[in-house]
Amino acid sequence: MEQTKIQEQAKRIMDNFISALSKVGELKEDLGVKRKKNLREKVNIGVDKDFSERILKNAPKTKDRFILAEKKTW
Repeated sequence: MEQTKIQEQAKRIMDNFISALSKVGELKEDLGVKRKKNLREKVNIGVDKDFSERILKNAPKTKDRFILAEKKTW
């Protein structure tokens, strides 16, 4: 008997919640943080033209300018 009362009460609570939720309109907010000042300083970094050549030269296996990595060998 007690179990059925609890189930009926839970159903009423859920039905009331669903009814109230259906009346709520869709929120149209922009999410995120708006800062007045950017905390990062801009730094001009030059492009290293030899970077990819050095990386490919150090890689143990390469193919067509791509590094081949091993998978699940541990």
